[in-house]
Amino acid sequence: MTSNDHIQPKARILVVEDEAVAALSLQRGLRMSGYEVCGLTATGEEAVVMALQCKPDVILMDVLLAGENNGFEAARRIRSRADTPFVFLTGYADKWIEEQMQSLGENAYLLKPFGPEDVLEAVHAALARKKGEFEPI
Repeated sequence: MTSNDHIQPKARILVVEDEAVAALSLQRGLRMSGYEVCGLTATGEEAVVMALQCKPDVILMDVLLAGENNGFEAARRIRSRADTPFVFLTGYADKWIEEQMQSLGENAYLLKPFGPEDVLEAVHAALARKKGEFEPI
């Protein structure tokens, strides 16, 4: 057994955010915390392609995106091909958003503005849910 045999691989995160400054801030914070950011995109269409290519462990998905698909539509397309947990990012908390998340089986979202610790907590909880552990955010 070598010294690297016990090291766990980094969780892979796909960031889907159409505000460039916010996307780069998320990417930087995740990398500084030891996560691998396997992709960064601003559109739902590209998110679907990237999710299938990089096979992330968690997807941070903005609800309102540039392009034809909003975050929920992109999430549905991804979910039809992969069982990847999402953490939705939104500037609005309303019944429509909650209904959309529930229709996808998700209960995690971050309300903008949020801090780096909020993102890390949400990612940690999403990874725990993926492993079958229940850990509410």
